[in-house]
Amino acid sequence: MNSYLSPVPRRRLAAMQAVTSFANRGGATLALCAILSICTTAQAQGSTTMLLTDAFGQASAWTQEGEGKSAQFTDGRVLLPALANGNSTVTPLSRFLEMPPASAYQASVRITTAADAGDDGAAGLTLIGANDTQLGVMVRPREGDVVVIHYDGKRRGGWQPPLLGYTRNAAVRGHGQPNLLSVSSRDGRLYISVNEQLVGVTRSLDFAPSAVGLRNTRTAATYEALQVQGQGMDNRLGRLLGLVKTPGARVLFADAATTTSSTVTGLFSSASSMFKGLTGSSAPEGSEAEQPPSPSKAWTPDSKDGSYRRDISRGVVVLTGTEGDDRVTARPNMLTALPGAPSFVQATIRLLTEPQDTDGPGIYAEGDVFSSTGKTRDRVAVQLNAKDLDLIWYDSASNKRTTLDSVDVPARADKAPVQIRLVLSGQQAIVFLDGRWITSVALPRSLALYRAGVRVDGKTTAEFSEFTAAEL
Repeated sequence: MNSYLSPVPRRRLAAMQAVTSFANRGGATLALCAILSICTTAQAQGSTTMLLTDAFGQASAWTQEGEGKSAQFTDGRVLLPALANGNSTVTPLSRFLEMPPASAYQASVRITTAADAGDDGAAGLTLIGANDTQLGVMVRPREGDVVVIHYDGKRRGGWQPPLLGYTRNAAVRGHGQPNLLSVSSRDGRLYISVNEQLVGVTRSLDFAPSAVGLRNTRTAATYEALQVQGQGMDNRLGRLLGLVKTPGARVLFADAATTTSSTVTGLFSSASSMFKGLTGSSAPEGSEAEQPPSPSKAWTPDSKDGSYRRDISRGVVVLTGTEGDDRVTARPNMLTALPGAPSFVQATIRLLTEPQDTDGPGIYAEGDVFSSTGKTRDRVAVQLNAKDLDLIWYDSASNKRTTLDSVDVPARADKAPVQIRLVLSGQQAIVFLDGRWITSVALPRSLALYRAGVRVDGKTTAEFSEFTAAEL
């Protein structure tokens, strides 16, 4: 298989991300709520918004590598020379893309390959995710076909089978003639069109681009009129983020302690509240868990390391690790999920002291895993380190810790809150940071949520608020 697409270095992607507005997130929770509210309203109406339009008048807007350093920006177009070795492993040009949460999108560009290009000459778009997932949508004019190459990041397995194999279509024009390439996302799938004719549809993939690139191989190519438009809400991403509600989905635990209402809601954990909701009266005498626990007793620290503190007036849990090898965790007393349904765990985290190296705060979920040797209770955790966001798997049988993914994240303003959301769906874990998709990873085994909590690793202090666990 030809390498029409190759990894963008993580340091380069992090540099592109660092220019976003959410690197300075004072009041991030309020801002996120506002963003999600705006997106929910606008996207529900199916509105179209222009996210990026580029007539290639500013070379400085693009990160240039390899052959991209010889790109010629002129007269509303950019010319990329033929690759020196015919099959380079560098994406020549790329630029950052500010994508709203849960947005469907359409990216389009007009491409003209060299008239004298030979077999296997290809040019197209690269869509780049925050976790280095990359999708290369390439047109081969001589062959009259389109291919979508999938690179899933080095840690997650690198090159994957194409999302769309070489698919021929009479709409594809030959070398030397312009081809309008369009890529639309809807419900997790990519719809590929050439010259306004649908060529193919990929399988579903949880993905949201944070950068867009231009790529050509075995031919020079001219690009014109690049556009990226928001196309309303992507229903799958919207559901994973809770913007699209699933009838019957249950809230398992929501910590709503505030200065005016110090309550902890354990819906479907409290027999009393469930009975009252069904009958309109209090639960009968002797019912299990007649009243929710007082906020001061709603959480239990699971570790003797470090310290745990519950600030009821501010509605936060504060965890402190005092030594480099400390692991301090706390979990709600009344969170007991019913296994089977897709679910999520979410919390807003504020660092009070900066972590060192691999230390940091996060959230975790536990679930029963059944095998031929019996039942174990394994754990998956999302941890926010000094520069990375890690997804970690803990195997209770072997007592082994495995980092499933590590994603560069932008620099944060001092003590700015960050919202982390971990979605569990069968054997898949999907992570969102401040409402934006970060990564999707296949777990070693399917894990159905049983209980969840918050944690810090190492010598650091963090406070946690707005902790929620619910079905999707």
